[in-house]
Amino acid sequence: DESIAMVYADCAGESSRMGNTNSEDIETLLVSPEEARILCGDVQIKCDVKTWLVLSFYAETGKIF
Repeated sequence: DESIAMVYADCAGESSRMGNTNSEDIETLLVSPEEARILCGDVQIKCDVKTWLVLSFYAETGKIF
């Protein structure tokens, strides 16, 4: 079994890939609710289910929590 904790925080600064390992492909995107809806509907995009849950809620409500 798996469990998760969703933590929401305000952050400042610039995103970076410097801490990623060679096997990680992590990218930060700032998107609108409409762009989130498009991302959720694109079957070509590989997305973690936890990310998809947050994006789909944001696409529907315009809020992240």
